[in-house]
Amino acid sequence: MENKEIETRGKVLALSLKIEDSLNRILYNFFAQQSKDNDTRNIFLQSFILPLTFGAKINLYKQVLNTGRYQGKVMKKLKTVEDFPVSDLSSFVKVVQQNLAEIISTRNYAAHGTEITKSFLTLSEDEVVFMKKADFMKFSKKSVEEFSQLVFDTYKLLDITDGVLIDKE
Repeated sequence: MENKEIETRGKVLALSLKIEDSLNRILYNFFAQQSKDNDTRNIFLQSFILPLTFGAKINLYKQVLNTGRYQGKVMKKLKTVEDFPVSDLSSFVKVVQQNLAEIISTRNYAAHGTEITKSFLTLSEDEVVFMKKADFMKFSKKSVEEFSQLVFDTYKLLDITDGVLIDKE
Protein backbone atom coordinates (compact mmCIF):
# COMPACT_ATOMS: atom_id res chain seq x y z
CA MET A 1 0.00 0.00 0.00
CA GLU A 2 1.16 3.46 -0.77
CA ASN A 3 1.34 6.20 1.84
CA LYS A 4 -1.19 8.43 0.08
CA GLU A 5 -3.78 5.61 0.18
CA ILE A 6 -3.20 5.03 3.89
CA GLU A 7 -3.14 8.74 4.65
CA THR A 8 -6.35 9.40 2.71
CA ARG A 9 -8.24 6.48 4.26
CA GLY A 10 -6.97 7.42 7.72
CA LYS A 11 -8.03 11.05 7.49
CA VAL A 12 -11.48 10.29 6.08
CA LEU A 13 -12.15 7.56 8.64
CA ALA A 14 -10.84 9.60 11.58
CA LEU A 15 -13.03 12.53 10.58
CA SER A 16 -16.04 10.23 10.16
CA LEU A 17 -15.48 8.89 13.67
CA LYS A 18 -16.04 12.42 15.03
CA ILE A 19 -19.53 12.39 13.53
CA GLU A 20 -20.15 8.85 14.76
CA ASP A 21 -19.13 9.89 18.29
CA SER A 22 -21.54 12.80 18.09
CA LEU A 23 -24.34 10.49 16.91
CA ASN A 24 -23.54 8.08 19.77
CA ARG A 25 -23.99 10.91 22.26
CA ILE A 26 -27.22 12.13 20.67
CA LEU A 27 -28.77 8.67 20.46
CA TYR A 28 -27.68 7.83 23.98
CA ASN A 29 -29.18 11.07 25.31
CA PHE A 30 -32.37 10.56 23.39
CA PHE A 31 -33.04 6.94 24.37
CA ALA A 32 -31.23 6.28 27.65
CA GLN A 33 -33.24 6.03 30.79
CA GLN A 34 -32.59 8.81 33.25
CA SER A 35 -30.91 6.56 35.77
CA LYS A 36 -28.29 7.80 38.19
CA ASP A 37 -26.77 4.31 38.05
CA ASN A 38 -23.66 4.50 35.84
CA ASP A 39 -23.56 0.70 35.40
CA THR A 40 -27.08 0.67 33.94
CA ARG A 41 -26.33 3.57 31.62
CA ASN A 42 -23.08 1.92 30.45
CA ILE A 43 -24.86 -1.37 29.75
CA PHE A 44 -27.43 0.52 27.66
CA LEU A 45 -24.71 2.32 25.70
CA GLN A 46 -22.63 -0.85 25.15
CA SER A 47 -25.64 -3.02 24.23
CA PHE A 48 -27.89 -0.76 22.19
CA ILE A 49 -26.01 2.24 20.77
CA LEU A 50 -22.38 1.32 20.11
CA PRO A 51 -23.08 -1.97 18.22
CA LEU A 52 -25.05 -0.13 15.52
CA THR A 53 -23.26 0.45 12.22
CA PHE A 54 -22.49 4.02 11.19
CA GLY A 55 -25.25 3.86 8.59
CA ALA A 56 -27.76 2.53 11.13
CA LYS A 57 -26.85 5.35 13.52
CA ILE A 58 -27.46 7.91 10.79
CA ASN A 59 -30.81 6.32 9.90
CA LEU A 60 -31.86 6.25 13.56
CA TYR A 61 -30.74 9.86 13.99
CA LYS A 62 -32.87 10.87 10.98
CA GLN A 63 -35.89 9.37 12.77
CA VAL A 64 -34.98 11.19 15.99
CA LEU A 65 -34.61 14.39 13.96
CA ASN A 66 -38.30 14.18 13.05
CA THR A 67 -39.54 14.00 16.64
CA GLY A 68 -41.05 16.99 18.38
CA ARG A 69 -38.77 16.47 21.38
CA TYR A 70 -35.59 16.75 19.35
CA GLN A 71 -36.90 19.55 17.16
CA GLY A 72 -37.70 21.47 20.35
CA LYS A 73 -34.03 21.20 21.34
CA VAL A 74 -32.99 22.42 17.89
CA MET A 75 -35.38 25.38 18.14
CA LYS A 76 -33.97 26.25 21.57
CA LYS A 77 -30.46 26.24 20.09
CA LEU A 78 -31.57 28.36 17.13
CA LYS A 79 -33.06 30.96 19.50
CA THR A 80 -30.09 31.13 21.87
CA VAL A 81 -27.06 31.07 19.55
CA GLU A 82 -26.49 34.07 17.30
CA ASP A 83 -23.85 32.58 14.98
CA PHE A 84 -25.50 29.19 14.49
CA PRO A 85 -24.96 27.98 10.88
CA VAL A 86 -28.68 27.83 10.00
CA SER A 87 -31.57 30.09 10.93
CA ASP A 88 -34.63 27.83 11.01
CA LEU A 89 -35.69 24.25 11.68
CA SER A 90 -36.38 23.41 8.05
CA SER A 91 -32.89 24.50 7.02
CA PHE A 92 -31.38 22.58 9.93
CA VAL A 93 -33.10 19.33 8.91
CA LYS A 94 -32.22 19.76 5.24
CA VAL A 95 -28.55 20.67 5.80
CA VAL A 96 -27.96 17.94 8.41
CA GLN A 97 -29.53 15.26 6.21
CA GLN A 98 -27.54 16.36 3.14
CA ASN A 99 -24.29 16.54 5.10
CA LEU A 100 -24.77 13.13 6.71
CA ALA A 101 -25.54 11.57 3.31
CA GLU A 102 -22.35 13.03 1.86
CA ILE A 103 -20.29 12.01 4.89
CA ILE A 104 -21.43 8.39 4.83
CA SER A 105 -20.96 8.11 1.07
CA THR A 106 -17.43 9.50 1.23
CA ARG A 107 -16.61 7.43 4.31
CA ASN A 108 -17.84 4.24 2.65
CA TYR A 109 -15.61 4.75 -0.38
CA ALA A 110 -12.59 5.22 1.88
CA ALA A 111 -13.53 2.41 4.27
CA HIS A 112 -14.76 -0.23 1.83
CA GLY A 113 -13.46 0.80 -1.57
CA THR A 114 -10.69 -0.88 -3.48
CA GLU A 115 -7.80 1.41 -4.26
CA ILE A 116 -7.47 1.64 -8.07
CA THR A 117 -5.28 4.71 -8.51
CA LYS A 118 -2.89 2.96 -10.90
CA SER A 119 -5.77 2.33 -13.32
CA PHE A 120 -5.89 6.06 -14.13
CA LEU A 121 -3.36 7.69 -16.39
CA THR A 122 -4.14 11.36 -15.79
CA LEU A 123 -4.27 11.94 -12.05
CA SER A 124 -2.59 14.64 -10.04
CA GLU A 125 0.24 13.47 -7.86
CA ASP A 126 -1.82 13.84 -4.66
CA GLU A 127 -4.91 11.98 -5.94
CA VAL A 128 -5.99 8.51 -4.91
CA VAL A 129 -9.02 6.64 -6.29
CA PHE A 130 -11.25 4.12 -4.51
CA MET A 131 -13.73 1.91 -6.35
CA LYS A 132 -16.89 0.50 -4.81
CA LYS A 133 -18.94 -1.85 -6.97
CA ALA A 134 -19.04 -0.23 -10.43
CA ASP A 135 -18.39 3.32 -9.27
CA PHE A 136 -15.35 5.21 -8.04
CA MET A 137 -14.42 8.32 -6.08
CA LYS A 138 -11.28 10.41 -6.44
CA PHE A 139 -9.68 11.91 -3.37
CA SER A 140 -7.11 14.68 -3.34
CA LYS A 141 -5.61 16.84 -0.64
CA LYS A 142 -8.20 19.50 -1.49
CA SER A 143 -11.17 17.10 -1.40
CA VAL A 144 -10.05 15.71 1.97
CA GLU A 145 -9.77 19.28 3.31
CA GLU A 146 -13.30 19.97 2.01
CA PHE A 147 -14.50 16.77 3.68
CA SER A 148 -12.86 17.93 6.91
CA GLN A 149 -14.76 21.22 6.70
CA LEU A 150 -18.01 19.35 6.02
CA VAL A 151 -17.43 17.21 9.11
CA PHE A 152 -16.64 20.30 11.21
CA ASP A 153 -19.78 22.09 9.98
CA THR A 154 -21.94 19.02 10.61
CA TYR A 155 -20.46 18.46 14.04
CA LYS A 156 -21.31 22.06 14.93
CA LEU A 157 -24.92 21.48 13.83
CA LEU A 158 -25.23 18.20 15.71
CA ASP A 159 -23.86 19.66 18.94
CA ILE A 160 -27.15 21.27 19.98
CA THR A 161 -26.63 20.28 23.63
CA ASP A 162 -23.09 21.69 23.79
CA GLY A 163 -21.60 18.29 24.53
CA VAL A 164 -23.79 17.54 27.55
CA LEU A 165 -24.03 13.76 27.93
CA ILE A 166 -27.05 13.36 30.18
CA ASP A 167 -30.14 15.18 29.02
CA LYS A 168 -32.35 16.25 31.94
CA GLU A 169 -35.39 17.16 29.84
